[in-house]
Amino acid sequence: MVRVLFVDDEANVLAGLRRLLRGQRPDWELNFAATASEALGIAANEVPDVVVSALRLPKMSGVEFLSHVERRWPRAVRIVLSGQVNERAFVESSGVAHQFLPKPVDPEALLRTIDRASALRTWANRPEIAKEVARIGRLPPLPQVYRELTAAVQLEGSLAEIGRIIARDPSLTARVLQVVNSAYFAPRRPITSAEIAASFLGLDMLRPLVIFQGVTDDSATDPVVALRMQETWQRSLEVAYTARDLALHEKLPAHEAASAFSLGVLHDVGQLLLARHHPPIATEDVDHAADELERRRHGVAHTEVGALVLLTWGLPDDVVEVAAWHHDPSRLVATGRLSPGLLVAAAGALRDATVPGGDSFAAARLEAALATGGFADRLAAWREVAASSGKVPCEARRP
Repeated sequence: MVRVLFVDDEANVLAGLRRLLRGQRPDWELNFAATASEALGIAANEVPDVVVSALRLPKMSGVEFLSHVERRWPRAVRIVLSGQVNERAFVESSGVAHQFLPKPVDPEALLRTIDRASALRTWANRPEIAKEVARIGRLPPLPQVYRELTAAVQLEGSLAEIGRIIARDPSLTARVLQVVNSAYFAPRRPITSAEIAASFLGLDMLRPLVIFQGVTDDSATDPVVALRMQETWQRSLEVAYTARDLALHEKLPAHEAASAFSLGVLHDVGQLLLARHHPPIATEDVDHAADELERRRHGVAHTEVGALVLLTWGLPDDVVEVAAWHHDPSRLVATGRLSPGLLVAAAGALRDATVPGGDSFAAARLEAALATGGFADRLAAWREVAASSGKVPCEARRP
């Protein structure tokens, strides 16, 4: 039984949701509330699995309400419904929501979103995965700098203020400056301060760099692990650049191109955690993908480790999905729509199919996924984009 709690002060919206969902999911238990305080009372008695809330509520805003939900029931999926599309960036940046859906809500989209979020958590929280992850050590906490950035966004801090937060961490500052000064972004003149870099890149591109740095920080003392981390950093940047170029090639909106870059940086975060204990697996095996080979040898794949840690941190579902399924793009494809997550999976597959020791099984998976989604005609052009993209200039590589 999945418990879903809907919160909206518009009576007609709640009535519409009741009508739309009646009989749609017999295994759902539905509750409805017109205020945040009423919703918190319901949740105290019947802990929800999913909370779907409007952003504008009387007395307590939707952001404040969902912050309460996050603290008291951190496992609940938090979905925002809002008629103001321009509020999406704030909602996603503040960290209170896993998903954002515009009003008026498309009932099929709402059903798909809740089903997909539930399936993702079931997949990532399997007991056998938790057991294997426990063997490789404690999951790292969400980086403190990321928490500070979230707090600054909630207080409507400027990008300059966010840059000053980054500047307090010398290692993070170095990573951000390496990226912003790379030939890929090609600023007109060298950028030497975190404040200017923050304004140049924007929050969407800064956040994954903060998380990546936070995961690698305590590994520098081991030279073998440090080398593995560097290799993952280089590959992640190459995939991020290629995914962004694919988004620009497809003329996706600017925020989705930025999202493709961000998701690309973070897609292999599980590899960072496995790298502390295991060398990378050579993937010349044409019959098995990289994640399958890892499961055979280590009992767990980097995709499962990455999804679990990102889910534990409460990051948005699109970030978790790409970490979980970038080796299985059929899970990321949606008929009629090219998502940034699918482009990250494509960028990784196209890259791995062309490098020595790469995952030769990846191209076949990608081709099948694109055919399923009706995008088979894109593959030839994407190969050309990938061939000329994603090469990380030496100045963008971490020393």
